Amino acid sequence: MAAQSQSRYIPKEVVSRLLEDARYRCCVCRVLIDPQRFDSEALFGSLEKHHIVYFSEGGGNTYENLLLVCANCHEQIHNHPEKYPPDELRKKKLHWVGMKEVVPSELRMISGSREFVRVSFSVESFNLQYSILAPPRTTVSQLGLLVRDRILRPLGEYDDNSSWADAGEVAFALRSAPEAPLDSRLLLTQVEMAPDDALVAIIRAPVVPVVPTSRLTDKDDEPVVEKGSQGQQAAPEERRRDRRPFEPHMVHIPAGRFWMGTDRRAQRSAGIEWQSWMEDETPYHRVYLPDYAIAKYPVTNAQYAAFVQATDRRTPSSWEGGRPPRGKENHPVTDVSWDDAMAYCLS
Repeated sequence: MAAQSQSRYIPKEVVSRLLEDARYRCCVCRVLIDPQRFDSEALFGSLEKHHIVYFSEGGGNTYENLLLVCANCHEQIHNHPEKYPPDELRKKKLHWVGMKEVVPSELRMISGSREFVRVSFSVESFNLQYSILAPPRTTVSQLGLLVRDRILRPLGEYDDNSSWADAGEVAFALRSAPEAPLDSRLLLTQVEMAPDDALVAIIRAPVVPVVPTSRLTDKDDEPVVEKGSQGQQAAPEERRRDRRPFEPHMVHIPAGRFWMGTDRRAQRSAGIEWQSWMEDETPYHRVYLPDYAIAKYPVTNAQYAAFVQATDRRTPSSWEGGRPPRGKENHPVTDVSWDDAMAYCLS
């Protein structure tokens, strides 16, 4: 009865604090919701307020008992309460909110000098903003070292993100032109930034050069040379490295952004009937992926057999006697567990 007599009204100051700390992201899956889509009156739109302890069970409309989640995660929380008990939701919220405290919002590269350049730096994947005070003669490259060592690596270690914690070279681009990296030799005073502009980081991890082929043959071990842009032949060691027997041919995919998910209104406008399974593809949002390599062809039974022999991992359940099916050595391997697939990728 006590819960029923409570008002469901959530004070605007509580919603404002939730929104500020969530940074327009779901506290569970961290999907970014475009601030333009938010209802300015209610201060939230596609992000929904969830009571950690259900309102019907006496949970209050307090900051401590609420978190913002996307519509998809909100449905999952209600459909699978065993996966999202209150303590787990509190940890997810506190982890996300606490990320803002890992690195101070203002970093200084100067000491005792009144002359400095203020640079706005944005960690877009976390929706965090930083202000960096640097000497006028600081180069873009020197700024990259600071961002790598004092922002990205601490955030990567806090969030268990190995690609950031072990970040290599950091380059920059302007938020208004993210596809055009800045010249690392430029002084910060030479970088033309609009009033609302900011620098975004581009992590340049070492990329292993690869040579795609149409099929696997005995000639794969022969040196490969290609004509350079000026007609010279590139040295074989610059084009490839020795591959292990189970390593597939890889193709480099450059970094970039793409739109991911399904938009309910777009589906309706296109005359497509909304299905319940489409909820798993919401919300429609933009995602940034760093550069990566992907196999040009599926991993074959023969390649996986070489991996098993080299690492002593278990064989797929469909193999008999620990060997791939006869005559299907070059067929894609199947019946590989998630753990074994991860071991293959990381070996």
